[in-house]
Amino acid sequence: MKIDAHQHFWHYDPEKYSWISNKKIQKDFLPEDLKPLLKNAKFEGTILVQAHQSEEETEFLLSLAAEK
Repeated sequence: MKIDAHQHFWHYDPEKYSWISNKKIQKDFLPEDLKPLLKNAKFEGTILVQAHQSEEETEFLLSLAAEK
């Protein structure tokens, strides 16, 4: 089983994610964006990592995990 060990998902907010300086990733990233890439690389899953330390983000990530 292949698992991607580090993945962030977010609804991009320039204030909340001010640490993101790479313009290419200054946009929303959600599971549907990653799914075809994981499939193509034959990965079976990923581990979510917070991009912004907050209760709101924790709830967001837990809701994504619950959809699986």
